[in-house]
Amino acid sequence: TKTIVLPNVPRTPGEELPSVEKKSNHLRLAFVGRWHPIKNLLLVLQLLKNQAFECQFEIIGPQEDGEYSAKCAAVISELPTNIQVKIHGALPTESAMQIVNQC
Repeated sequence: TKTIVLPNVPRTPGEELPSVEKKSNHLRLAFVGRWHPIKNLLLVLQLLKNQAFECQFEIIGPQEDGEYSAKCAAVISELPTNIQVKIHGALPTESAMQIVNQC
């Protein structure tokens, strides 16, 4: 049996992603998903705590689990100034893809 994995976000076949300029020592990340332990957002945030490079982290999705969301928010508040986090909440697919395509 052949298995095919499809992405969660639909994309038109052959659609080119926009070109994004890469800056040295600068990382742009996007997380799209529920704030829930199964998604492991907390691990990503904890890994960013001790990084020296510049990082812009876009978080898109509903804060589903209150206790887990509070843990994530606590780590976000402790991040150094070189790590910038922008929380968007739940967005329509088109709006989320615009943000993701800029990363």
